[in-house]
Amino acid sequence: MRVVRGAITAGLAIAGLASAMSSIGCGDVRPAKRDDVPRAEDAAGVDRNAEATATAIGVAQRLGQTPAAAARANIRIKQPDQDAQTFQLYLWCAPDGRVRVNATKVDVEFCSALVAADGTYTAWLPRAKLSAHGNLRGGIHGGDTTPRADQQPSVQPSVQTKERKDQAPTAAETQLLLQLTMIASELTAGPLPLMGPFHAGAKKDTITCPAGGGLVAELDIDASERVVDAKRLLQADGKQVVSITYSRYKQFDEQRRPTQARVAVAGDLSEIIFTIGRFDGLPAISDERMRLEPPSDARDVPLDEFLQHLGD
Repeated sequence: MRVVRGAITAGLAIAGLASAMSSIGCGDVRPAKRDDVPRAEDAAGVDRNAEATATAIGVAQRLGQTPAAAARANIRIKQPDQDAQTFQLYLWCAPDGRVRVNATKVDVEFCSALVAADGTYTAWLPRAKLSAHGNLRGGIHGGDTTPRADQQPSVQPSVQTKERKDQAPTAAETQLLLQLTMIASELTAGPLPLMGPFHAGAKKDTITCPAGGGLVAELDIDASERVVDAKRLLQADGKQVVSITYSRYKQFDEQRRPTQARVAVAGDLSEIIFTIGRFDGLPAISDERMRLEPPSDARDVPLDEFLQHLGD
């Protein structure tokens, strides 16, 4: 079903932008410091970059970070000339960079996925009894799949995965990597991670910072409320990849998060609304929760074929 495939792949993209990329190899993102960027004085001699850095640090501290997180969210996607589709996502983000996602519709699970910080992934369709394995990382980060000592692979590679080790990731794999790492960033770090360097944007109350993978995040800041109103993910040439508008901020214990985000993906006319129903900042996620092992009789297929069966 084309609508279901588009809804899920677009829906996974909602959850944000950037700094979980640091756990899978972005060299240009680092902890923010007030003296981290060169001066950029305005006509009055005010260093706008220093102001932007101070503002960003204040916003990030107001939002709060957490080593791990669990969340339940609804995704409503309205494609042109199609009825709206609503799905539920259950998300778990571990401190070592692993991301676990269960997708359900009318409380029936139809897709699960687990991606490790090194890009190793496994995915499972219970109804179609199909699985997919591989590594998502090479297309963005040059194919270095060697995990760090503190990273755990999501699954042991299958025979098919080993055969594809030297092949470049498919477009579907590259897209899925970006989507799942963005999810981890939005939940654990919030709309504005405490990473830099930060620079003053071209417009008032706008800040830019590296977003990993050669991308740049441009953020609209409400300085009085210390929240992010909107964020745009840009390529090096300035071309917009994703834009997110945040609203309905809510305090969840020590973290403050927007409970609604409207997302626009470049080249996609869908109306996408992401709503958080529950959020828990946690010190860790159990290994049992962060484990996904499809049954032995599951048929292993390439991710492109896997995605074609999402609506089965």
